[in-house]
Amino acid sequence: MVVCPIHQLQQRSSQIYEQASSQNVCVFTYSHLSVLVTYAIRTSAKQGERLLNTVLKTIASMNPSKDAVAYWTMLNRAMLGFASEIDRLWADEKQAATESVAAVKEEALTYLASERERIMRMSHEEALLALVKVHRIESRIKVIKAVADSGIFGIR
Repeated sequence: MVVCPIHQLQQRSSQIYEQASSQNVCVFTYSHLSVLVTYAIRTSAKQGERLLNTVLKTIASMNPSKDAVAYWTMLNRAMLGFASEIDRLWADEKQAATESVAAVKEEALTYLASERERIMRMSHEEALLALVKVHRIESRIKVIKAVADSGIFGIR
């Protein structure tokens, strides 16, 4: 199982889904994991294991495809069809995920706005130095200067 943030996954098509389903690897979001763990806490560890087993069997039964919608439809239906108690947990997690994505977007936009402001306040000289640093010109020069004949042809 690979677990990752929901906003970092492709929504339409990706080879990750094809590779996961062909190799029996479950791609899960933190939100899906949260539903699974919360369900196990509210019912029992045994029920949580059964839900996990259902999810893993669903992944194993999938036809390999790059189609994200097909992947998530099967996985979501497996979870939601497991027990009626999951519906409420699902709704709560869906709301939390929506709020989380909005917060992440807002934080990123705020950071980028402050970076733009900082750059616009730079003098011409500061901007040039920053550009050289961003492109790692000096460290790339050092690497190139360090390249030397390995001496392999000198070995007899």
